[in-house]
Amino acid sequence: MAQNNPDSVTAANITAGRSQSYLAEKERIEQAGRFHWVHWAIILASFILTMIAWRYAKTQSDAQVSERFNREATQVVDLISERMTKYEDILWSAVAATKSSPNGMPLSSWKQFSTTLQIEMAYPGINGIGLIDYVKPEDLDAFIAEQREIRPDFRVFPAHSRDDLLPITYIEPVSLNAAAVGLDVAHETNRYMAAMKARDTGEAQITGPIILVQDAKKTPGFLFYAPYYTGDNPQNEIERQKTFIGMAYAPFIFERLMDGALGAEQRRVGLKIVDGDDVLFDESNSPTDRNGHVPVFETRLTQNVYGRNWTYEVWSRPSFERTTVNNKPQLILIGGLLIEGLLIGLFLLLTRSNRRAIRFAKKMASAQYEQAARMDNILENAVDGIMTVTEQGSVASYNKACQDIFGHAPENIIGQSVDKIIPTFAQVYKELYRKKREKGTLQDNGPNALQTQELEGVCCGTVPKPLEVSVSEITQDGSLLFNIIVRDISRRKAAEIDRNRAMEDLMLSNQDLEKFAYSASHDLKSPLRAIDNLSKWIAEDLGDQIDDENKVRIQMLRGRVTRMERLLDGLLQYSRAGQVYVESQKVKAMDILKDVTRVIDIPDGFAVTLDDTLIGVEIERMPLEQIFHNLINNAIKHNDKDKGRIIISSAYTEEFITFSVRDNGPGIDPKFHDKIFDMFQTLKRRDEVEGSGMGLALVKKLAHHHGGKVRVESKLDEGSTFIVSWPKTPRRRSVQPAS
Repeated sequence: MAQNNPDSVTAANITAGRSQSYLAEKERIEQAGRFHWVHWAIILASFILTMIAWRYAKTQSDAQVSERFNREATQVVDLISERMTKYEDILWSAVAATKSSPNGMPLSSWKQFSTTLQIEMAYPGINGIGLIDYVKPEDLDAFIAEQREIRPDFRVFPAHSRDDLLPITYIEPVSLNAAAVGLDVAHETNRYMAAMKARDTGEAQITGPIILVQDAKKTPGFLFYAPYYTGDNPQNEIERQKTFIGMAYAPFIFERLMDGALGAEQRRVGLKIVDGDDVLFDESNSPTDRNGHVPVFETRLTQNVYGRNWTYEVWSRPSFERTTVNNKPQLILIGGLLIEGLLIGLFLLLTRSNRRAIRFAKKMASAQYEQAARMDNILENAVDGIMTVTEQGSVASYNKACQDIFGHAPENIIGQSVDKIIPTFAQVYKELYRKKREKGTLQDNGPNALQTQELEGVCCGTVPKPLEVSVSEITQDGSLLFNIIVRDISRRKAAEIDRNRAMEDLMLSNQDLEKFAYSASHDLKSPLRAIDNLSKWIAEDLGDQIDDENKVRIQMLRGRVTRMERLLDGLLQYSRAGQVYVESQKVKAMDILKDVTRVIDIPDGFAVTLDDTLIGVEIERMPLEQIFHNLINNAIKHNDKDKGRIIISSAYTEEFITFSVRDNGPGIDPKFHDKIFDMFQTLKRRDEVEGSGMGLALVKKLAHHHGGKVRVESKLDEGSTFIVSWPKTPRRRSVQPAS
C-alpha cells in the first residue's frame, strides 16, 4: 500500500485553504451586495419623509397663493378708492377756482381752468368736469338770458315739478359732453337726492347708478358732486341750505373709470361692482372671464364710496392662476421618489463595486500615461515660450517656442546660464526671491508666483528683443526651480509707439484747429468794425439827403455786421469752451438758477419755475451756470406764446444728475433734434429770431467735455424739454487754450 507524500498533502492543504479563503471573501462581497432589512428601513423612512415634505410644501404654497389673491383683490379696491380721491381733489380745486371769482366764473375762465387740468392725460377715466348752478324758479328766465349772451342756443331741460333747479352751466370738454349742457339734474331722483345730500352735508357725494345723456352706449355711470356756498364754509345744515349756490361736478361712465383706475396690467383678477341691486360694472361675461373657466379663488368686499355702498366681487382669472402655479410640491414629490429609485439603484450597484474599481484603476493608469504624453505635446507646441531655470541660473528645459524667440536650439542652451538669453533675469527675479525669502512668504513645498515683468531678451546672441516674462517658483526640499513663461511683445511695443505718435499728431491737429478758430473770430472783427463805422459815417454825412430806401439798406448792412459779430463771438466762445478748468466750489443748484434768471431779461408774461426737485442738489458753478443761461435764454427767445412757461427740474441716476429745462414753446420736429446742436444752426431765419446759432452747440461741447450728455425731447406744437445729464464726478481734461 502506497504511503502519502507529506509535501503534496501540505500543498493540497495550502491550496484548499486558499480556495476556502477566496470563497469566504467572495461570500462576503456577495453578502454586502444583497438587500437587508436595514436597506428596506432606509428606503421606507425616506419615502415617509418625502410624503411629509410634499404635504407641508403644498399647504404652504396654497396659503401663499390665497394670500396673494386677497392682496391683489384688495389692491384693485384700493386703486379705485385712490382714483376717486384724486377726482375729488380736482372737484374741490374747481370749487376753489369758482369761489375765487367774485362775480362768478365766466365761460372763458372755466375753459382756461379745465385746460390747465389736462383732464384726459392727468385724470384718465373721468368724462369731464363742469359747474352746476342753483337757480330758483323765479330767477330762471334771467339766468337763461345771461347764458345766451355768449351761448345763444343755451336752454334748461327737461321740465319737472320740483322747486329746485340745478342746471349744468359749464362742462369741459364740450366735445364729449355737449348733450349735458343745460341739463337740470333735479329732474331725476338719483341725481337730485345726491345733490341735496352734498348740499346739506357740505361733503363730496356721488349719485346712484344712472345713464349719462352723453353716453351713446347707455352703460351705467354716475355723477360726482362737490358743493360750494357764498361766504365762508357754513357750519350747519340750515346755513348750508341758505348759502348754497352750486356744485362742481364730474360725470363718469363706469367702463372708462375702470380703464383709467386699473389699467390692463392690473386685470389679472376679474371684477364685478354692484350698488344695491344695480350692476355698475361686470367682467364676468368677457372673453377672458368665466367663459368655460371656473375660478379657483373668489372674494367679496364692500366699501362706502362717497355716500354709496359698492360691493366688489373679485375672482381669479386664468392669467393669475398661471402665474401662481407652484411646482415646488410636485418637485419635492418627484425628487423624493427619484431619491428612492437612486437608493435602490445604489444598493444594486454595490454588488459590482469591486470589479468596477479594478477596471477603473487600470483605466486611470492608462490615462496617466496618456496625460503625461499630452502635457509634453502641449508644452512643446505652446505659442508662448516655456522653460525652467535652476536656482543657480542654468536652463533646465526649453520648448520649441523659446527656440523661435531666442534663435537657439535646445541642445545649445540647456545647461547654459539664463543670462545668455535674458541678461537681466537674475538681477530682477533673484532680488525679488531674496526679499520674499527674508519676509518668510515662500512655501517650503509648493508654487510661489512672482510678478510679471517686461524685460529685454537677446535673440541669436546679439539682437535685443522686448519680452513679457512671468515667473513662478517651486521649492522642494530647500531647492528652488523657476518656471518661466516668455512672450515676444515686439509687435505690441511697435503698436504702442505708433499709437502714441498718432495721439500726438491728433493733439497737435486739434490745437491748430482751435488756434485757427480763435484767430479767425478775433481778426475778422476789425474789418467788420470798419464796415460798421463807414456805414454810420455815410448815414451821418448824407443826413436828410439819403432816401428811405437807402436808409433801409444801410440799416440792413449794419444789422448784418452786428449779426456777423455775434457769430464770431459765438465761434470764439465755442473755441475756448472747456479749454481751461476753473476750480469751483460746489454751490446749490437753486442758487445758481436764481442768479441766472436775474441776469436774463425775462419778458412780461413769461414765468421760470424752479421745481422742488432742485432743493438740496449741489453742483459746481462753472460751466453749468453758462449751460443754464444758454438753455433758458434759448427757451425764451424761441417761444411763440404770449405767456411762456419754463420749468427746470432735476433727478438722480446711478452716474448722473439729470437737469431738465421744459418750455411750452412751438416744439421741434424730431428730424431736427440732432441738427440744432450743430454750430450756426437755427430753425428760423435770423431775420425772425436774432441769434448766432452757437448756443446749443456750446452747451453740447461743455457737457461732452466734462463727461456729460445733452439731448432734446420734443414734438411740433408740444413744447420742448432739453435734458442735461451731468456726471456726479465731472472729468477734467488738461487742454491748453488756443493763443
